[in-house]
Amino acid sequence: MASADLANEKEAGVPARVPRRDCYDAIVVGSGLGGLSAGALLAGTGRSVLVAERQDVPGGYAGAFRRGPYTIDPAIHVIPEPAFVYAMLDFLGTRDRVNLLPIGETFHARYPGLELTVGLGHERLVTALAELHPAQAQGIRAVVDTAARLFQEMTSMPHQLQLGRLDDAMEQVPTLFRYRRATVEDVLDEHLSDPRLKALLATIWPYMGSPPSRFSFMAFSMVLTGCARGMFYCEGSFQRLVEALADGLELAGGELVLGAEVTGIDIEGGRARGIKIGDDRVSAPIVVSNADAYQTFERLVDPIHIPARYLRRLRRLTLSPSACSLYAATTLDLGALGATHETFIFPGWDHEEAARKASGGRLGALWLTVPTLMDPSLAPPGEHLVILNSLAAYDPGVPWADRREAYGEELVALLDDAYPGFGDSLTFCELSLPTTLEGHTLNRDGALYGWEVTPRQASSGRLAHVTPVPGLYLSGHWTQQGPGSLRALTSGDAVARLVLAESGDEDALPSFRPGYLPSLEP
Repeated sequence: MASADLANEKEAGVPARVPRRDCYDAIVVGSGLGGLSAGALLAGTGRSVLVAERQDVPGGYAGAFRRGPYTIDPAIHVIPEPAFVYAMLDFLGTRDRVNLLPIGETFHARYPGLELTVGLGHERLVTALAELHPAQAQGIRAVVDTAARLFQEMTSMPHQLQLGRLDDAMEQVPTLFRYRRATVEDVLDEHLSDPRLKALLATIWPYMGSPPSRFSFMAFSMVLTGCARGMFYCEGSFQRLVEALADGLELAGGELVLGAEVTGIDIEGGRARGIKIGDDRVSAPIVVSNADAYQTFERLVDPIHIPARYLRRLRRLTLSPSACSLYAATTLDLGALGATHETFIFPGWDHEEAARKASGGRLGALWLTVPTLMDPSLAPPGEHLVILNSLAAYDPGVPWADRREAYGEELVALLDDAYPGFGDSLTFCELSLPTTLEGHTLNRDGALYGWEVTPRQASSGRLAHVTPVPGLYLSGHWTQQGPGSLRALTSGDAVARLVLAESGDEDALPSFRPGYLPSLEP
């Protein structure tokens, strides 16, 4: 396509589909939050940057979609730490594009015979659970305080530790060293005896997909502290955040091309040298892959360029579960019926059984989002949007095509039980399957959180941003930051700083982190 045609497309608001140049300072594969933030920040420091996205819209899991009058966030519904988000957008010049609305509670949950809302803060969590289980108040405080201390120690942890200083570090961060290999179940069993109380304290586990017996307590402490500090919803959907990053990229002179599937990452002389889009080559000395890790190292990069030891480690890592999602709209007044922005819904009290049910294609661990309670503009007046996510295995033993109709009916029936009349009030209803997630992002098996968040696959147990191939970097939830909207953004921030450091320009970016926000950079 001629450059004049590209310019006309840009002026008409049509996204470019081929790069304007054949050489850049850096290329990013994939426009999820990790890829967009890395690309935009590098462009903001004066680098020429290309972000290539195979889909027709940017954002990956963060991108919203429309169905008639409805705007729907398929996967991301909350984000913590708005100070970090706003600081990054200030640097990019797009702060005015995003308004984060406070949700105002640590969590809301429905269990058989109990509905519980916990206000913001660790103290309110302790108080709410101690009122239900006064005999175990001391144990409740011990668990919550341990999580809070672990968060604080991770905040103060040096980014890199020399072996000679390991003893000093163990004295400075004793909680981290004690619990770095612990599961949530380990810590709950250490301090509590009542099974239902343990279940309540572990309520947020679906946010990371692993039940208490497998969920890293270190990662749990991060999520719990984020919830206790306060979660936020992006007014207008999280597509606004995606667009703010994309606009920041382009304001700085970078490019986002859509509908441009990357078919390979060029390795020459042992170093990344660019990418292939179809049969066309685009060169750059830096390539950042925000794609599925298997796609990166088994399809985009010829495995002959990857050390066998690295590939063995990659293939030993286990994937997180996937999910089925019901997208619907209702004329019920859900606010009057007690619904909140997000509600965890458990058909039973046993989280391990819930995980087993989910892996077998049955309902086990679910969370409901009603974004129109905070932002009515997402649906027509008098209607509420409903997004019900249910953890699910990619292969439950029965083809999802055969299970789809019955599973959707079960989800509607569950909501009809929680909010009587729901099934008869629907104005729109659609079901997304694990295969849908896989098709949209190419994440293997529709993995919702990249690698499973177990003690051995949290933080440094995940892939580092720096790969064995010089010039090739990774961002996104496959990396050491881990899954979640904020962690995806911080992964892009970390990668941009590593790239800048390689060229001796590590001070080109200001810090976006408030003092209390941990960095898990290698």
